[in-house]
Amino acid sequence: MMTIDPRHYQLIIQSSLLAWLLFALNISISVTDIFWIFSVSLLSQYLFTRYFSLKFTPDSALNTTMSILLLLHVDNLLWMLAAVVIAIASKFLVRINNSHIFNPSNIGIVTVILLTDSAWVVPGQWGQGMWWALVLSGFGL
Repeated sequence: MMTIDPRHYQLIIQSSLLAWLLFALNISISVTDIFWIFSVSLLSQYLFTRYFSLKFTPDSALNTTMSILLLLHVDNLLWMLAAVVIAIASKFLVRINNSHIFNPSNIGIVTVILLTDSAWVVPGQWGQGMWWALVLSGFGL
C-alpha cells in the first residue's frame, strides 16, 4: 500500500497561498527574488545532505522555504536568504534522537527578526477572505 506524504499536500496549500499573495494581494516580492530564495534553499539542503551522507529530498526544504516566504517580510533580499539558510541548517544541526526538534521555518524567521530591524511578520496580511479558504482547506485534511 502506498502512503501519501503529507508534505505534498502542504506544498499545494502553500503554493496556493503564495499565488494568492502574489496575484490577489500584490505582495512586494519579485519572481526573480523567489527564484533566488528557492535556489539557495535547495542548494543548502543539498550541501547539508551531502555533508551528512544523507539522501537528498527537496520536499522538506521546499516546505520550509514556502513557510518563510509566506510569513517573513524583509527590506533586503539577503535577510530572506539568511532566514532560509538558517532554517535549513537548523534541520541538520539542532537535533535530538536523529530528528529536528523545532520548526525550522520558525528558527529562521525568529533569528532574522532578532538580528535586524529590516525583517518583520504581518499577522493581518491575508485579509478577511482568507479565513474561509483556510477553514475549507482544513476540512480537506
